[in-house]
Amino acid sequence: VGVPLAIELFARGFLFYGLTAGRRYAAPGLVVTTVVAAVLHCFFFASGPIYWFLALIESLLLSLARTRTGSLLLSFALHVAIVIGLFGGALFAGSG
Repeated sequence: VGVPLAIELFARGFLFYGLTAGRRYAAPGLVVTTVVAAVLHCFFFASGPIYWFLALIESLLLSLARTRTGSLLLSFALHVAIVIGLFGGALFAGSG
């Protein structure tokens, strides 16, 4: 839960707000935070072309959620749900 919180607070909290506050369009902020969050994912976890692609897609979806709702809490909750789904599924798949 620590890594999703750190990524959400930095990329979609601090960085997103700094890039979109007072601006008419959020698209540049959305693109930058999507790429930064994907790079942070690859820094904290494995790398490789498939992982980069999946991290970019996940980051885009979370950035869209942040943009559309204005809620950092929603993107954080979704991020945690994704992590639990991925790691929980891997744990249960290996326990049989």
